[in-house]
Parts: sequence; C-alpha cells; structure tokens
Amino acid sequence: MFRKLLQLSIAVPFLFVVSCSDDDSPTVPQSQFVVEQFPTDLGMWRRYATVDTVFGELRYTVTYDTVRVEVIDSIAPRPPVPPVYRQMVWRYHGNTDSEDRMVFVTSGSVTIDDIYFIEFGRARWPVTYWEFPMHVGSAWSLNPGMDTSVVASKGAITVPSGTFQDGYRVLFKWTALDSWADRETWLVPNVGVVYYRFGLYGMVGNVSNSTWRLIDWSGNIR
Repeated sequence: MFRKLLQLSIAVPFLFVVSCSDDDSPTVPQSQFVVEQFPTDLGMWRRYATVDTVFGELRYTVTYDTVRVEVIDSIAPRPPVPPVYRQMVWRYHGNTDSEDRMVFVTSGSVTIDDIYFIEFGRARWPVTYWEFPMHVGSAWSLNPGMDTSVVASKGAITVPSGTFQDGYRVLFKWTALDSWADRETWLVPNVGVVYYRFGLYGMVGNVSNSTWRLIDWSGNIR
C-alpha cells in the first residue's frame, strides 16, 4: 500500500467530504510557502484516512486504512550537493504494514527516498517532490519532457481534520510510452500534506488510485 503514497492505492462513497476553493487571481500580491514552514520536527506526526483502489483485468479491490506518518529520527546531514537543511526518517505505519523512508530537506526542495517496483524486484532512490519557495504558478520537472509539477492554486481545503484556508494545490503529471500518472497534493504551511491523490493508468489494463486525507496531527501551528 505504501508504494502508492509517495511514488508513482472509491467505488464506495466516502464518509467524509473534501471541498476546496481556489484563489489564484493575478491581481493579488503573491504569497510564498518557504521551506522553513515545511514541518520537520522530531516526533511530530500526521494521521491519514486512506483509500486504495486497484482495477485489473481479473480483479478489483478497495482497501481502507488509517496511516500514521511520524518523524522518528533526525540525522546529522552529510555534505551532499546541494547542502541538506534537514535529514530525517519518516515512518509510515498502517493497520497491516509499516515502512521507513529517508527525507531530505534542502534550502529549496523536499526529497523522499522513494520505492519503485521494477521488472525483477524493487529499487529505491531519492525523488524531489516539492520545490520552494512555493507560490501560485511555480513549476519544476525531474525529467523534462516526461513529467511536470506546478502549483496550480492557493485556497481553502477541507479534510476530516478541519478546513485550512492557506492550502497550496500542487499538480503532477507523468507520461511514458504505455502508461501515465497524475498526482494532486494539498500542502499547508506548518502542517504539511493534508490531502493526497495519486493515479496510475494504462499499465497492461491495470489502473490504481490512492487517496489520503488528514485526520489529525501534532506539532501544528495555527
């Protein structure tokens, strides 16, 4: 299940509703989300309600879970390039499994040690998910011509934990020869990820979707 959260898991009505209102008017002065507002304190945690859906040629599955994501370790950074601002371990703990990921925060990005499933097994390497400072219209690409990420709007987002007025909506798209993917993430300064949806399409008839909604969290500043 965790491989669907941060990498490249609906049919049943949700017990809660996500609604959003965007404000991306060019006449309003741009506000920015800086990397120092991305929460990294040791011991802080966030808890999510998750729904993973997999459509296959011979199967259809829906999995519900509650996942706690906690900063369990802070590591003295080595001197890579660019310099690491913070280096830590995030633990993803659900009802059936648990997994740890390295997270690297620099002066301009957040990178997560991601897991990819390849033909003969698993491989993991760092993937930059967000670049900072973040404002409406900012964009970046890991592999030009294959993927794009853009901050599409800023506004209110409602999840089970409440309504946040200053959410940043980041849209990601990725394409390959026989498959494509999209990801929508809402991030809130000093809280982190409050909503996440990832979809993978076209893999030999298989389609998967994963949605995460914030239930509660610690270490918040509101």
